Amino acid sequence: MPRAPELAIRRLLGLQRHDSESLAIATGGFAGEQTPSHVPGETATGQRRQRERDREGEAHERERSRSRPRDDSGAAPAKDSGRREDRQAHRTATRDSERDAEQGGRAEDAHREELEQEGELCARRDDVDLGERADRDMLTDQFHDRGAVSFDDLLSPAALAVLKQYLLESTIWHDFDHIGGFVASYLEDGLACPLLLQIVDEIRAAFPNLLKAHPLSQAWAFKGLQPSAAIDAHADDAAVSVNFWVTPTAANRNPDHGGMVVCCVPPPPGWEVTDYHADRERVVTFLGQNAGNSLAVPYRENRAVLFKSRLFHYSDAPNFAPGYENHRISVTLLFGHHGSGRPTQR
Repeated sequence: MPRAPELAIRRLLGLQRHDSESLAIATGGFAGEQTPSHVPGETATGQRRQRERDREGEAHERERSRSRPRDDSGAAPAKDSGRREDRQAHRTATRDSERDAEQGGRAEDAHREELEQEGELCARRDDVDLGERADRDMLTDQFHDRGAVSFDDLLSPAALAVLKQYLLESTIWHDFDHIGGFVASYLEDGLACPLLLQIVDEIRAAFPNLLKAHPLSQAWAFKGLQPSAAIDAHADDAAVSVNFWVTPTAANRNPDHGGMVVCCVPPPPGWEVTDYHADRERVVTFLGQNAGNSLAVPYRENRAVLFKSRLFHYSDAPNFAPGYENHRISVTLLFGHHGSGRPTQR
């Protein structure tokens, strides 16, 4: 018969009289006391099956542990290794993004600095004044007599140095295919910088009798990319043209040539400008017939040619040393009426 404590516990737990297994679990065997020997057989069988299931679970867990991948130390990877890899990939991507942004910022700063330096180069200056030329009257008379005249020292040393640096370092060269072997820039491409316009004003002031009545109508700069790059015979659609060079004289490997030739005989009045570039054979014949009345101007740095724009002119066998700073750079200023305003290769 169950003892008094057992009866009390059975009532509290709502146990049946024969449910000694649950009673033993609840009481812990009453401080080591064994469950009654008369526990039904099905209870012992359930305990045995439970122990077997526990052993099978332990064996299965040991097998899973052996099948997990392990690192070099023999330790199985943690369950959250995938999450660690995701976090590491995120950190790497963040660092790459920050590095790219930093590099992009440096590139933008460098480009902004280049533009600022270019802006400083092309700004108006106080030391560009060309002054009054002592030979101005003589040059003016020669222009009226032949229609073309050449002279040295067009620009002041300061103006020449700054303009040359600007043409070497600026990003105004956008015309790559107008004439083969050259890159070119025009007023609308960036050549119309304050520095060049200041030089134009100085040249007009130096030759008032020739240029005062003719405002600037167009300008271009041509840079030869090959040692022998030359511009074929053409005429400018303007009233007066001024052509000058800024590349160092030492770059010219043929001191007697490398400049330009101007045919001092104007074409017939009926020969319209639009026909100059279409009738190549006629132009060549005309130049041959008037070869004895031409002005050949050897190349020199800061040398200028002032001529009537309708006169045919062309490059005189350039032969320049290789190297970026040796590229032959010529600047042409057109004053007065113009049409297309650009020379065309023939």
